[in-house]
Order: sequence, then C-alpha cells, then structure tokens
Amino acid sequence: MSFMQSPQSFEKSRERAACTKRVQIVMNRFGDTRHEFDVTDAQAVALAEERFRQLTGSGFRAAALSSDGGPGKLLNKFDREVEQTLFVPHLQGG
Repeated sequence: MSFMQSPQSFEKSRERAACTKRVQIVMNRFGDTRHEFDVTDAQAVALAEERFRQLTGSGFRAAALSSDGGPGKLLNKFDREVEQTLFVPHLQGG
C-alpha cells in the first residue's frame, strides 16, 4: 500500500480544495484582514454570513472581486459562491 499520490492526483485534490475556499478581505486603517472559509463547512459559512451582515450594517460596502482583474460588483447580500469579497469602510472627508 502506497501513500504517495501521483502528480495528477495531487493536483486534482488541490484544485478541489481551491474550489471550495473563499475569502473575505476587510480594509481598515492598518491595511487589511483576510478571513478564509470553506463553503463545505456549514459553521464557517454561517460565521462568514454573520461577518457580512455586521460589516455592511456598520457602514462597510461589500464588493465581489472578479478573478480576471475587471471591475467588481457591489453586493447587497451575502453570496457564498463569491470567491473574494472586499469590504471597504465608509470614507469620511476631512
């Protein structure tokens, strides 16, 4: 019995894991904080959804970042299928 994976098998398992990972990026005065979660983990999804509600409820704008570098899309509700969500705080002039 061998515990070694073929390179193709290893790559496929890595791709499957990458397909279920999501990240919420919260901008703040120190830079950003990243919160990763797995869409197959119900508890992690619930926590991510609660974070979305808390941040947008306190004035942050949420945007779904595109994977090709194109413009993002504003989000009004949590979407577990979005790979990267960027939260930007309300900016104040001075």
